[in-house]
Amino acid sequence: MFTIFELSNEENRLVQEAKNNFGQYFTFSKDMVDYFWTFVNQIDAPAYVFNAFLTQAGKSLSLSLLSIVRHHVAQSYLVLRSAIESVTLACYALYKPDENNFVRRDENNPQFLHEKSKVKNKAYEWLGQKYPIHSDRLKFAKSDFINKYFAHSNLIDAITNVIHGQSKFFNSVFDDSSPLTIKIRLVSFSNLIIVMADLIGLVLKDYPLAKVKFDHEEQIKRFYAISKSLHQRITNETKI
Repeated sequence: MFTIFELSNEENRLVQEAKNNFGQYFTFSKDMVDYFWTFVNQIDAPAYVFNAFLTQAGKSLSLSLLSIVRHHVAQSYLVLRSAIESVTLACYALYKPDENNFVRRDENNPQFLHEKSKVKNKAYEWLGQKYPIHSDRLKFAKSDFINKYFAHSNLIDAITNVIHGQSKFFNSVFDDSSPLTIKIRLVSFSNLIIVMADLIGLVLKDYPLAKVKFDHEEQIKRFYAISKSLHQRITNETKI
């Protein structure tokens, strides 16, 4: 087992070697995280709630990528779920920019905030009605995959913490994931970021409280093409 300091050193090694171990699968994922942080380059003052959720999404995506290459699969998907929720609420905040749509102040301690009841449900319902294609993609990732396999403890996930030898087994804080499995996760991860950035760009056309880079639409098309190519490549690798 690792001490907390040895764990930190090993995780740093895994991140530093990710490019060599996973090639374009990693570099494209990194590029997509970097793009997500910068593609909205001007935000109007009334859209500060949107900015808060957008920043939270970017932070979650950064942590999710780190967790993937550091062999922490459950952690990667849990923070990815947070990114999906943050993107959904960011889009909803363009439609309903007032913070009172999201929170209420505590009656006894006004400095404390409480989330408004059912605000997430309202956001999901609105997104599904206005942008059904992108909403379905996010819903599948969150509800049909992450919630089903990683939101709660189960043997499918827990068994990856144990490495089985011929006569003994070894417990580890790192998941026993093959390079091919991590590449598959990276392909899915980067594609989901494209969907998120594409969605935000579409919502901003309808509710222009912020601006994206001038070439955003062209970049999204290019990203989708690269993602399709990586998906085909990893599909071929799984057949070998």
